[in-house]
Amino acid sequence: MLSANPDDALIPFDGDYSRYDFIYRQEWGLTINQEVVQRAWSDTRAKAYPIPFDYVDGIVKGDIDQQEEYIQACLAVKAKYPKIIWD
Repeated sequence: MLSANPDDALIPFDGDYSRYDFIYRQEWGLTINQEVVQRAWSDTRAKAYPIPFDYVDGIVKGDIDQQEEYIQACLAVKAKYPKIIWD
């Protein structure tokens, strides 16, 4: 039952997963297959990249260090989430 005070429903996570139900729910209509795994991996990789504004801003200002910082951040994402060629 929900409390009248919305703050009562917010409990800080204490590391105890036993209160949570992580059972896969087939009734949600999502089948875990290669397509879903590919989409999740691609989305995670895409969201990890820094925003291009930082790179463009560095170009406009002529700031080589800012451009290099952006490039290094992109290379770190590529190392963490390598592009996978799916069959």
